[in-house]
Amino acid sequence: MYIVTQNVDYLSWSKAIPNWFFHETVFGTTKSPNKNYDRAEVSNTGVLHLWHSRYDDVKHHYIASGDTMSNLRNAGYDEQTIVAWCLEHAHISRIDIAITSQREDGKLHGFNPHHLAWAVRDGRLKSRMQPAKDIVNEMKTETKYIGNRKTRKRLFRAYDKGLDSGGEAGRLIRYELETRQGTKTIAREVVRGTAYNTIIKRYVDFPDVAIWGEIMNAEIASIIQEKTTLTPSEAAKEKSKSRWAWLMRSIVPVIGKTLREDEKLGIARMENQNFTDFIRAIMSEFDE
Repeated sequence: MYIVTQNVDYLSWSKAIPNWFFHETVFGTTKSPNKNYDRAEVSNTGVLHLWHSRYDDVKHHYIASGDTMSNLRNAGYDEQTIVAWCLEHAHISRIDIAITSQREDGKLHGFNPHHLAWAVRDGRLKSRMQPAKDIVNEMKTETKYIGNRKTRKRLFRAYDKGLDSGGEAGRLIRYELETRQGTKTIAREVVRGTAYNTIIKRYVDFPDVAIWGEIMNAEIASIIQEKTTLTPSEAAKEKSKSRWAWLMRSIVPVIGKTLREDEKLGIARMENQNFTDFIRAIMSEFDE
């Protein structure tokens, strides 16, 4: 038997006129970590608000990460209420719904990401979404994807949540559906109270895998909340975390591509003076 919980693990929305749907304490304004905006602020529950101070036609963008959604639930805002407000008053640009499962007896999970990859290899997947080409070959990778990772219009992923949280591997497995196109369809199902495993199964299914069927047809258990709201210090760390995430997405791939191109020209990575100068310039900026 499996214990199955569900949650909205990510929610982002945009509005022409800024306003919070709940009473929030907001900590200071800072530079945006996203290049499409120039200002940012974080609420005490962790909601990130981005906007552009010079262009009125750029809508205000709000992001609630998994931790933030947990904080909002603990503050008394259930997911249905949050998503319903966004449906009525804003445009939902992304919504991730997740199912997390573990065995009642605490033993190893019977359908981890590698089991899922083998089921795909054996032709047991029923989905209009295409699995990643390396889903079986990359067995060292703990996260398995079904769907287009470039467009991310709709993307399913399975990963070891226990390992991701610093716990023991193979015990706590999460299946997650990320939606960027057709968000209203998913959001309306959330508001109706449709179980998230039922929603996920419509897009990704393994009909002849017994453990998958057990998990996807299981009654949803309650989530016990632990975290409340952010302190000013935690809010500052949340801003920093978002800024670094943007740097990793935007700059690191460009540097990696440049280093690879230089290697083709015979310039070894560890002997690349341009790269060394680049790092020195960063450190020089820091020292100032």
